[in-house]
Amino acid sequence: MSSRMCNKLIVLALIAGAVFVSCNSNSGSEAQVNAAPEQNHEEIQNDAHPMEPSFDGAYCAEVRYYNPNTGTRSNYSLVVEADKGNLIKIQWPDGGHLDTDHFVPAPIGADSIAVIESDKGSSYTVHLIGKEEDCHAKFATRVQCKGITKSGNRCKRMTDNSNGYCFQHQP
Repeated sequence: MSSRMCNKLIVLALIAGAVFVSCNSNSGSEAQVNAAPEQNHEEIQNDAHPMEPSFDGAYCAEVRYYNPNTGTRSNYSLVVEADKGNLIKIQWPDGGHLDTDHFVPAPIGADSIAVIESDKGSSYTVHLIGKEEDCHAKFATRVQCKGITKSGNRCKRMTDNSNGYCFQHQP
């Protein structure tokens, strides 16, 4: 057997030994965890590691939109809906919406963020920032898009983008 082959076998043996030792040391700590006295539900909630929030209902959210096909990016303040900790609907002020007919419900993390991809390939990063009623004050800052349509008329969409253009008319 060549020395190179021996070196490879030695390295493999060392890795296997390290894995075996690692697995045995974890089983000891698991036994210690399992041996710990049980805590009641109130003690767990008051612990330094609070339980993740459960999101249900309507919330105000900052929504970052990205269309990889066109490179379009936009930011919105929108009302979203959650059910059992999952994002299930994004609502636009004009009555339009995106719901689970067009994306798979996404879990909302402890950081209040969910990421979805629509059936058309666009991605939405949704960050819950407050109660639904807190969102409506933000809508007052929305303005009519400065863009001009193909027919020569001013775009009728409303936007809260700082440059005054909706997602379709971004310069």
